[in-house]
Amino acid sequence: VAGEPLLQIAARQIEAAVTATDSSQGQAQGSVRITHHGGLHARPAALIRQTALGFKSTCRLHIGANSAPCDSIVRLLALGISEHDEVQVSCAGEDADAALQAILAALAKDQVRPAAATLKVLPAVARPINQEGQLNGVSAAPGLASGALYFLSTVQLPPDLGNHLPEEQMQALHSALEQVRAEIRLTLIQARAEGNLDEEAIFDTHLALLEDSELLQASHGAIDQGRNAAHAWSDAIEQQCAILQQLGNTLLAERSNDLHDLQQRVLRALLGESAQCQVPPGAIVAAHELTPSDLLMLSAQQVAGLCMAAGGATSHVAILARGKGLPCLVALGSGLLDLPAGQQVILDADSARL
Repeated sequence: VAGEPLLQIAARQIEAAVTATDSSQGQAQGSVRITHHGGLHARPAALIRQTALGFKSTCRLHIGANSAPCDSIVRLLALGISEHDEVQVSCAGEDADAALQAILAALAKDQVRPAAATLKVLPAVARPINQEGQLNGVSAAPGLASGALYFLSTVQLPPDLGNHLPEEQMQALHSALEQVRAEIRLTLIQARAEGNLDEEAIFDTHLALLEDSELLQASHGAIDQGRNAAHAWSDAIEQQCAILQQLGNTLLAERSNDLHDLQQRVLRALLGESAQCQVPPGAIVAAHELTPSDLLMLSAQQVAGLCMAAGGATSHVAILARGKGLPCLVALGSGLLDLPAGQQVILDADSARL
């Protein structure tokens, strides 16, 4: 539905969420039960990161035998924390007590509600066209549209031939990251000017992910070992996506799409490829999976609808499509990719069929 909110404010008693705190000189620790709907997914993790960065202390989040630094979104996501899980927070430093209380409060804030959290992520399985000439999928955004199929492709990496100077590759990566940051900042300026809370929240998280220490350290390590910047960045993203896909959590699995978005944007900057492509107005755009950046670009070109072989109805792409009023189908299966470009189709997202 156009204008559907990305964030819903829900009142809930949180005083009882913090179950214990303990502090000594320069050390503080406490526990809290997660009240964020859907658990610690991307936007709550970004909130924890933002909170932790406001203090000098080193802060970590613990669940069971696993822990992660509070300043890394991807490490926090990899913990696979669900709603109602009890977690522990430890802080060490001169402002440990204040940092602990702020992070516990952020963890107990019940303010970020993912849309349609009960819907499932479906893989791009082989799903043949039935006798009636249609593919069945999952509706991510309602509506009815018709037009010619236009396939949107992703960046294809050339082979890494080696013999790179790490210093040059490091500089290339940093330049590409800064280019993408600048692009996202422009998106945020426009989103704020238009009062578009969906876009602002999603791309704020993308901006934080670009600065994530885990992704940067993995990329830098690969470059130091002789990889070029493009392959180092791509591999770092794929490693984190694989972790999210294995957690068995719908929302976290779908957030790998946001990582793939940043993977593609940085690769285009590194390879000198344009992020823009000319799509005929009124086209039905098809792909294995589209990203939030793809959606903004396509919406500006007045496409009629979107369809994907993979994807899920709780992804950020789905949220943005609903906000833009763009009919969108996901999980149509690999049969979608076998259709010829230019094929005239009817996209009936209300009935979840193409």
